Amino acid sequence: MRKPIFQSKPLILCLLVVTGLMTTAVLYAGPDGPAPQELQKPEVGVPVQTAPEDNASFKGYPTTLTLEWKPVEDATSYDLEIDCLGCDQPGKWGGDTGEVWKQAPGVSKTKYTFIFAGHYKGKWRVRASKGFFTKGEWSTWRNFEFDTKESKKTALQACGIVLESLDKTGGAEGDTFVMYGVWGSLPGQKVPCLKSKDKIFPLSIRIWSENIIRVKIPAGIPPGKYKAGVYCLDPQKEKSDSSDWLDFEVTTK
Repeated sequence: MRKPIFQSKPLILCLLVVTGLMTTAVLYAGPDGPAPQELQKPEVGVPVQTAPEDNASFKGYPTTLTLEWKPVEDATSYDLEIDCLGCDQPGKWGGDTGEVWKQAPGVSKTKYTFIFAGHYKGKWRVRASKGFFTKGEWSTWRNFEFDTKESKKTALQACGIVLESLDKTGGAEGDTFVMYGVWGSLPGQKVPCLKSKDKIFPLSIRIWSENIIRVKIPAGIPPGKYKAGVYCLDPQKEKSDSSDWLDFEVTTK
């Protein structure tokens, strides 16, 4: 039985559409030119590293290091990779045996501060991103090292923490506030505090991450002007290094 002619119409329409698109692509790009999507492909440059210098060497503690690079035009963020020689396996980089020692994706600034592992050699590289889907090429690896053998301090005494800012400069007992900076892991020794000239008040930790600490102001602390910061060790038990200190005022409810 002969099939009705209308059943073949969808196939004919599809063929016409595909033929039209192919013709448009050839007219647009030319027989030897790039495809339209290649002409429209966005690009982003490679960051130029500025600090520290390649093969820089640092002695003693703290092992806090700030990496810096020049801004890239049209870049919206940057990704970093930091690797350590011997941290996972003696004599081998982490990237050669699995993953690099540290990844820092989506950095909005042109610098990044972190706490390195200690007495090791390290290297770092950076790439620019444009939006969520466009990634530039990686920069070259730049090397550095820390030498802590002759240091009189231990890693615990000089934990390398950095306080950059607070989300607010005052609050009453029971309120919370955020400390922004570089904090590393929390092995149980670091103590956020408010301090006056003669007293120290430990703060309750609500959130701890590499760059953010959310703390709670304790009950019973008298209203007044204080300094907010973080000790490497419990200052009520032993002498300790600390972060910098920023002004904070405790108010009444």
